Amino acid sequence: MVSGNGDARFARLIGIAGCTNAGKTTLSRILKEIAVGDGKSVTVVCQDEFFRPIAEVEKVPKDDDPSEFFYDYDAPSSINGNDFRRAIEKAAHASHFVVIEGNMITEFPEIFEMLDRVLFLSLPLDVCRERRGERVDYDPPDTPGYFEQIVWPAYEAHLKHTVDMAREDVRISFLDGSREMATREWLRKTLLNFSDDSIRVQSDPISTEEAVGFVSSASCGATSVFVGTTRNTFHGKKVVKLEYECYEPMAYRELRVLCAKVRKRFGSIERIAIYHRIGEVPVGEASVVIAASSPHRMEAIEAVEVAINELKRSVPIWKKVRGRKSTETAPAPGKKTLSPEQTEAAAVPTSSMALQGKIALVTGGSRGIGRGIALQLGEAGATVYITGRSPAESSSATDADLPTLQKTADEVTARGGKGIAVFVDHGDVNQVEHLFQKIRAETGGVLDILVNNAYSAVHKIAENVTKRFWECEPDLWDAVNNVGLRNHYFCSVHAARIMIERFSGLIVNISSVGGLSYLFCPAYGVGKCANDRMAQDMALELKGTGVTVVSLWPGLVRTELIGKMLEDEDTVGSFQSAGGSMTTLTLEQIQEMFKDGETTEYAGKAVVALASDPSVIRKTGRVLITADLGDEYGFVDIDGRQPSSLRSASALLKLTSYSARFSTYLPRWIKVPGWLMTAVTSKL
Repeated sequence: MVSGNGDARFARLIGIAGCTNAGKTTLSRILKEIAVGDGKSVTVVCQDEFFRPIAEVEKVPKDDDPSEFFYDYDAPSSINGNDFRRAIEKAAHASHFVVIEGNMITEFPEIFEMLDRVLFLSLPLDVCRERRGERVDYDPPDTPGYFEQIVWPAYEAHLKHTVDMAREDVRISFLDGSREMATREWLRKTLLNFSDDSIRVQSDPISTEEAVGFVSSASCGATSVFVGTTRNTFHGKKVVKLEYECYEPMAYRELRVLCAKVRKRFGSIERIAIYHRIGEVPVGEASVVIAASSPHRMEAIEAVEVAINELKRSVPIWKKVRGRKSTETAPAPGKKTLSPEQTEAAAVPTSSMALQGKIALVTGGSRGIGRGIALQLGEAGATVYITGRSPAESSSATDADLPTLQKTADEVTARGGKGIAVFVDHGDVNQVEHLFQKIRAETGGVLDILVNNAYSAVHKIAENVTKRFWECEPDLWDAVNNVGLRNHYFCSVHAARIMIERFSGLIVNISSVGGLSYLFCPAYGVGKCANDRMAQDMALELKGTGVTVVSLWPGLVRTELIGKMLEDEDTVGSFQSAGGSMTTLTLEQIQEMFKDGETTEYAGKAVVALASDPSVIRKTGRVLITADLGDEYGFVDIDGRQPSSLRSASALLKLTSYSARFSTYLPRWIKVPGWLMTAVTSKL
């Protein structure tokens, strides 16, 4: 099931994993003999051929003498996974069967998800120790204590991981290696009897004829085929090619799930082929081919339609539209100048369908940043659940000119997504739990994105911003952090439970620079700092689950409420009394800063960029700044400007009345390192 090269002969991949000295090599030899006897070609790829040089192998201090250490050859990091995978792919293009042998192959997602069958061999401790002690061919040889401290604990961890996967993965079988080797009949039935599904994710052109040839059967009177090709226009713009990216381990897993769903719904389907191309796909060439066969035509036709819809909804394959380079003149003053590569990408809207089929939840989406994020997710094609308090409880009830929850949901739909408004009081844990039960029931247990944005303390903070903490009622803490912190934790718990089932998901906590430096009041700063730390600590516990969690700092955002407040000189005076650098700014300077700030949708563009990034897991646990992400991913605000980062030296100078006039002479790309900003505010 690895990426193909158009060769009609495409290997089936069999993994032999498990305990050391359990008979993996012997079993691989027997499988090869069986297949060769059937006239098939076989290649055996051994994991142990891809150990890294000893200088790159992790050192583990010995338990009985920490001054000495073991080289840990039983850790996945000791294997060069890239070379291992390339060898498997090469063998797959030259053989009918590839047998992959190694004690750790279930620990490499990019390899494990390629396999058609996996046999995991187990051994009791005493048998394993005895067999290991009889071996004299290890290089380097075992040293005293290596088996007890390294080998056996590693095997137990691999076994537990594989057993957990086997609960939902029918490809995995187990065999006790301490007993007599399995019969050839059992091996043929268990490992060489493959399903009638052919799945490929490949960078080379797709052969429609090959897909049709695979599904064709003498017992079937109907073959239905869908071929998706690159067209030459998109939203009225000229298109020259599409580019597809994917997270292959998850893509293969979801494609197998997809085939199972189709078979469950249409019991007469005999064979299914799904081939998807990644990389560049020029105009006129196929990006996806789906074929299915059945005795009667209606089942085959409907099965293919269900398959393509489910693929677009659930399989992590992302599309980028590329147009011809723009011939427009230089941008207007104040707008970001794009590089030639970014100009080519920007000639056609690239985010329109980037998240099509994805399910998102934005808490507190009636207005402000939450609304902006929901709108951008909708524009990217996502289905967006948006929460807010009922009209009777919301301040929108008294501010008739502010957006309402349903209006936001309707606009999400109008932009190309699907907006679903749900009234939720995020201060009520029962309502929060019911929200996630609703999402699980309506989506079949899918939630791809959670944005923790709900916040109910804006008016409360504004009312008390001129007071010191002891002059406020103690319940100010609850008003600020019950929804803005406690609720974020509850939502993250419920979301993670859904996401880890699919080994994929993104959780974004909307925070602010108030988590680093004093702003408004102690309750506000503690809440934002806690949100940042929550992302960091959750990321540690989510390691290995495929779920990413980050904290996002927007810059100065002119929300609907902020816009109304800045029109009132008394309210601006309250901002000046909030402490921090703003105490030295004039009314005009504060108004000008917010005027040059971000729109509410800029943070939404940042969330879309993160959700569309197949490597977003590398950012897990971090605090991210919207403008920094704009520079990294190449997006600009909806008004064409590129806002300055909170780390920008020019932006920081604007916070001081004396230095503000010098800020215009500094380029926006000169930034203060994040570690320095943290160090300056540290009290250690």
